[in-house]
Parts: sequence; C-alpha cells; structure tokens
Amino acid sequence: MPELDGSDTIRVLRSIRPDIPVIASSGLKKPEHGKGSIESTAAFLSKPYSDEQLLKAIQLVLEQKGS
Repeated sequence: MPELDGSDTIRVLRSIRPDIPVIASSGLKKPEHGKGSIESTAAFLSKPYSDEQLLKAIQLVLEQKGS
C-alpha cells in the first residue's frame, strides 16, 4: 500500500479482519508510543534481519494463533 505508512496499513487491515496477526519491520528500532507507534503487532523485526529471525517470528505468530 504505497500511499500508507505502517500504522495506517495496520489500521486498514484490521478494519477488514480485526484478528489478523501482523509482523512489523523497520530499519529503525520499534517505536513504542506516539506518532509512528506500531500498535499491537504480533512480532517486530529490526532491519536487517536474517531468514532465521523471520522464520522464528512467523513460528511465534503461528504458535500464538494456535493457543
């Protein structure tokens, strides 16, 4: 969604499917509060990340959904 930033994209996705798990990624460290905060994501990856880190994040999200 080129016109939206990460937070706006999450809001649009959640308006379609409120329980959608989101793995956020950024070249910056995770913003916790205020403008640019990443609300209620299932996982967060700081760039650059390895294939192994991505797979672990996906596994974490899938395990959370299975609980």
